Amino acid sequence: MTLELADRSITSSVGIAEDVYVKVGSFHIPADFVVVDFDADPRVPLILGRSFLKTG
Repeated sequence: MTLELADRSITSSVGIAEDVYVKVGSFHIPADFVVVDFDADPRVPLILGRSFLKTG
């Protein structure tokens, strides 16, 4: 899997962590995570996607 980061750099995934249980409030939800290895740049923050949205 090839990923394009926010700063337009290209990286590839190291692996995928599947069925990791994440606690959200009082709920445990299985989630998958893509594991990447890249050089951190303090000028470019890591922004995670909105996997869990409150609806209703």
